[in-house]
Amino acid sequence: VWYADNVTTTPLLGTDLLVDGEDYYATQENAEGCESSIRLQVNVSISDTAAPTTSEVVQSFCASDNPTISDLSSTGNNVVWYADNVTTTPLLGTDLLVDGEDYYATQENAEGCESSIRLQVDVTITPIVVADAGSLSFTICNGDSVQLGAAAVAGVSYSWTPSTGLTNPSISNPFAFPNDTTTYYLTATQNGCSAIDSVIVNSNELPQLDISNILTQNSNCGNNTGSITGLLASGEPVLTYQWFNGSSVVSTDIDLLNQTSGAYTLTVTDGNLCNNTFGPFNISDIGAPTLDITSVVIVPDTCSKSVGSISGVNVTGGVGTLVYVWTNGTDTLGSTVDLSNVSSGSYVLYVSDSAGCSSVTGPFIINEIVGPSIDEISVITNDDHCGQSIGSIVGITSNGGTGTIIYSWNDGSTEVGSSIDLLNIPSGDYTLTVTDQSGCQAIGSTYTINDIAGPTLNISTAMVSDAACGGSNGMITGVTASGGTLPYSWSWYDGSTIVGSSQDLSGVPAGDYSVVVTDTTGCIDSIGVITISNALAATINVSSIVISDASCGASNGSITGITVAGGTLPYSYSWSDGTVEVSNSLDLNGLTLGTYTLTVTDSNGCQSVAGPFNVGVGNAATIDVSSIVTSDASCGASNGSITGIIVSGGTLPYTFSWSDGTSEVSTSLDLTGVALGTYTLTVTDSNGCQSTTSPIQINGGNPPVIDFTSSLISNANCNLQNGSIANVVITGGTQPYTYSWSNNGVVISNSQSLSSLSEGSYVLTITDSLGCGDLDSVYVGSDAVNTIYAENDYVTTEQNVGVQINPLTNDLGASNFNIISNPINGTASGSVFYTPNQNYVGLDSMTYEICDLTCIEICDTATIYIEIEKERKIRIYDGFSPNGDGSNETFYIENIEFYPENELLIYSRWGDLVYSAQPYNNEWDGTSKTNGVKLMGNKVVDGTYYFILKLTPDEEAINGFIDLRR
Repeated sequence: VWYADNVTTTPLLGTDLLVDGEDYYATQENAEGCESSIRLQVNVSISDTAAPTTSEVVQSFCASDNPTISDLSSTGNNVVWYADNVTTTPLLGTDLLVDGEDYYATQENAEGCESSIRLQVDVTITPIVVADAGSLSFTICNGDSVQLGAAAVAGVSYSWTPSTGLTNPSISNPFAFPNDTTTYYLTATQNGCSAIDSVIVNSNELPQLDISNILTQNSNCGNNTGSITGLLASGEPVLTYQWFNGSSVVSTDIDLLNQTSGAYTLTVTDGNLCNNTFGPFNISDIGAPTLDITSVVIVPDTCSKSVGSISGVNVTGGVGTLVYVWTNGTDTLGSTVDLSNVSSGSYVLYVSDSAGCSSVTGPFIINEIVGPSIDEISVITNDDHCGQSIGSIVGITSNGGTGTIIYSWNDGSTEVGSSIDLLNIPSGDYTLTVTDQSGCQAIGSTYTINDIAGPTLNISTAMVSDAACGGSNGMITGVTASGGTLPYSWSWYDGSTIVGSSQDLSGVPAGDYSVVVTDTTGCIDSIGVITISNALAATINVSSIVISDASCGASNGSITGITVAGGTLPYSYSWSDGTVEVSNSLDLNGLTLGTYTLTVTDSNGCQSVAGPFNVGVGNAATIDVSSIVTSDASCGASNGSITGIIVSGGTLPYTFSWSDGTSEVSTSLDLTGVALGTYTLTVTDSNGCQSTTSPIQINGGNPPVIDFTSSLISNANCNLQNGSIANVVITGGTQPYTYSWSNNGVVISNSQSLSSLSEGSYVLTITDSLGCGDLDSVYVGSDAVNTIYAENDYVTTEQNVGVQINPLTNDLGASNFNIISNPINGTASGSVFYTPNQNYVGLDSMTYEICDLTCIEICDTATIYIEIEKERKIRIYDGFSPNGDGSNETFYIENIEFYPENELLIYSRWGDLVYSAQPYNNEWDGTSKTNGVKLMGNKVVDGTYYFILKLTPDEEAINGFIDLRR
């Protein structure tokens, strides 16, 4: 019997729960029913175990997998699953899970105690997903389409592979239009559960048509004589044919016969009922001649001259010789395409060819153009006056006519006007003729123009008053005029200049004058010459004048020998030097150097002036430098000279003085032994009169010097002659310089700079204009040259697969790159991507050149050899059974070894990555590298897995499903 303590007499019930850490006491009875007085003390220790754990308290499953209790996921020791939180009967591992139910799990500790708290897991089971690809197979003609699959189910996603030839690979029922027979796989997925179905779409080729020998016969004159023959059709037997003109079937034979012009199409249908339409094929009609009148030119008849014409009809087409007939409805008027020289009327052109086809155009109307007429009702005639040709005939008008109208006035023998108004004509008889552009004329009346006489001058009563002392005080009066038309206007002339405009002339100098009187109509009369004489002043005669110069600055010059006559005595004299009066006598003496003028005044006050007269100075010596010889000082020495000067005149003997501007350097006529400078010669005669030359230059100076210190000397490089010497500096000497460059003793240039040089020493000799020179040398080196080496390259690619080639990786030297021989069986672009020709298998090559970046002439070539192998198509098997029987043990991809850059990823139906490899070499045997799925050891469970395969980093991934069954 158990008690709660050592003294209590009330025993505990067998159903009372024990308490961890409490002591319990027990007694027993003997055979006589006596209870022991001493109680057994027991200390109770109760151990509890935590519930198992899981990362997924809500676990989802696919109904198609028939999930059981063993598929539930948890972490613990000897996990046991129950249907609720209190039931003590555990579930079996084979019990099927129920959608929406909760399941409870316990685990045992090391002592075998089961946890008192249970793990609750909610289960969601997705119903079985149906993938319906439609019929097992379809057959279509190439270019047609067929709808795959069935209606979509809500919540289900769809994916078709391959996607090529599908309108939308992500819907349940896309249209397929493959170019080749293709098997399409449909994957339907809902909540991570999927199903796969497939369908085969057979694509039949369309029939083809060979038109290389086509023969088209055109129809004639609109008849059904056209044909199309020579066509050859190919395709699945039996072939049938339908020729269409628009929507109508015109023949069911491959040859089209007896047709009119038009556009025809041929539909060929093969034994698979696949059809292909070709064309259109055109049959033209060699019809009747075509008459184009867009450029017709109709020229009207004028003045009934039968000059009308029709031209510009453009005739094309027809067969053989064309016949032209022009008719006015009654008569045949022409047999050529153009009609000419006909009168006004209506004309039609008929054109027929040798085949009997004809065309007609027209009618064309030729109009009649009427000539001009003259209206003289408003004519006005104006007579001429005094023969001035100022008569006129105006006011006449003309009407009608065509084009430009020509007017012609005639005086009976000569055309005198070309305007409708006739102006500025003399007296006479005049007639107007009007002519239009067509040559039609109208002739007017004859008009008479009379002449009216002008005024007449009378000088019988004229009086002339002479001008005194040559002044402007002469006068002419008493000239009269009669006749003409008043009023008059007067004009007096002194030759060509008008000097008066009144009837009397006054205030004019002596001279010859003429007078012109003009009446109001412009008629004139003139008289000339009327002379006004001059009452002259005295005349000064200097024909015997004697002028004596002043000698070397003395006042002993004179002017004598002048005589005076005429005028009115007595005379008075006045000599002036331009500033003051110096004498009032006729002869002038005691003069110095200067200019003098004589004024003579008679008793009437009339003056005469003579001069000015120049009184000079006695001549000094003359220095003649026309034959001068100047020798320059050379190269800085004092060896210059001036010779060849000639001195004449003055009074001998002479003295000479040469000056350099600072001091006298010589007293001889010839100057020698002098340095660079400017020199002047002064010659003095015995009277002390001096003559001096202009400064004379002696050239010379220091010799030139060559300076290479700042020169630009460029070495030769790339084994070429491209060295240079520039910016050579020359100082001193006398320009211009001459240059002479030599190399190894041979003169090579006369320029200041050198280019195109090879390595070596170059000597420059410089000479100035005085013959002074200098010599120096400079060395042009040669830069080192890089090594360029190109090595052949060998690459391999597949049929229809391009390959990137890096030819420079095994070449030597920094260089540029250029393809000099392109491949024959492919194309190359960039540096370098090679693309083989479509479906080509075999060898190809190209040649390239590399050249040094600096020395572009240093190059080397190499060849790139490309082997194009037959395309190795990837074939992916969609299932395997790694059960240890030695057959189909791994997930196998045919030809994967030819894609060494491939990458394979495999996922569970819940999206967990269970396997990855890069590259993959057909080694997956159903084991996992991750912990994201329920494992049997390290093996994944049987089921459907999703794979993603990338053959190369740049290609689109291939994806699909794998069925793993052991």
